[in-house]
Amino acid sequence: MAAGIPAGEPIADVSAQFVSAASLRLRSDWFIKLRWGAGLGVVAVSAGATLIVGFDLDLRFLIGCGALLLLLNGIYYLRNRNVKPDDIRSELTWSSCRWSSTWCC
Repeated sequence: MAAGIPAGEPIADVSAQFVSAASLRLRSDWFIKLRWGAGLGVVAVSAGATLIVGFDLDLRFLIGCGALLLLLNGIYYLRNRNVKPDDIRSELTWSSCRWSSTWCC
C-alpha cells in the first residue's frame, strides 16, 4: 500500500508507475537514445536499399520519416537539457507526446 493513502482508496494514475519525475525522465532519456539509432537506421537502410541494392522505394517518404524522428529527438533532447524534472505531470505529457510521435512513422 502506498504511504499516506487510506485503505480502500484508489491510487492516482499519475503516481501508479513512476516514483518521481526524475525517474520518468531517466526512462525517457533511455528511450530517446534508442530512437536516435532508429532514426539513423531508417535513413541509412532506406538510402542503402535504394542506391546500393536497387530496390524501388519512395525515398522521400522514408527519409522524411527518419528525418522527422531525428528532429523530434533533437527537440526532446533540448527540452530535457534545459528543463529540470520536477513536475511528474509535465514529464508524463512529454512522454505521451513522444509515444505519439513514435507511431506517426
